[in-house]
Amino acid sequence: MKILISLLLLGFMLNSCSDSTVKDTQQQPFMNPIVQKWLNDPETKAETENKLPVLVTVTEPIQEYDFLKKITETSYTGHITREQLKTLLKDQRIKRISSSKEELHK
Repeated sequence: MKILISLLLLGFMLNSCSDSTVKDTQQQPFMNPIVQKWLNDPETKAETENKLPVLVTVTEPIQEYDFLKKITETSYTGHITREQLKTLLKDQRIKRISSSKEELHK
């Protein structure tokens, strides 16, 4: 009887611990600092260059964004505007948006 109670208590404790560690699935995609600065910095908004070269990583294939070019099943690249970036941030399939002008132009 003591073993049964101990097992039930252990099961209850494990179940309660696992419920508290469930992550929120409504997270925004990760943006590297270059993309964040380009989106938020008022000085970059005044620059003549209004598109940023990006690499977008997704959880599943996307086809509705004609401004992105497919590289692999889960990777896309393209030059995007701020409005397009804001649209991508709302999509739950987007995992990561990164940019490195030096790397992308090589």
